[in-house]
Amino acid sequence: MKIQSSWIFDCLPEDIYPHFFCATMDDTYPLAFRLGIPKPLSCKVLKGEPKVGNTRQCTTDKGYIQQDIVELVENTRLVYQMKDSNIWCKDWVSFLQDSFMLQAIDDNKTQVTRITEFKGVIYTCAEYNCLMGISINCLSPLA
Repeated sequence: MKIQSSWIFDCLPEDIYPHFFCATMDDTYPLAFRLGIPKPLSCKVLKGEPKVGNTRQCTTDKGYIQQDIVELVENTRLVYQMKDSNIWCKDWVSFLQDSFMLQAIDDNKTQVTRITEFKGVIYTCAEYNCLMGISINCLSPLA
């Protein structure tokens, strides 16, 4: 599944870009977060500088997500892919990737487009019942 969203900011791409690697989020809780989606609290590169192969970690109100930086074009494009997490729903997600494109537009503004791609893990009925706490023999994920 792919989800795409865009925002326009009153600043240049080079003003926004550093915040992808060291940021603290506001304390608002829009509806989706009140329904259980993990709310990001902060994000940072764990070691060294932002570059392909390094790890960015986002801490949420439900745990953390560690992401490999897989593509990086300064002030233009960033792509992260989940490699580890301790969030409750991590076992249901086999692939999670976020892409951010920054484009300068009129009057010192920037359009930021985010595309999130994810794939769920396919479980058998028996595996799903096991995950839900029903006592039966469990199997491993199919995908």
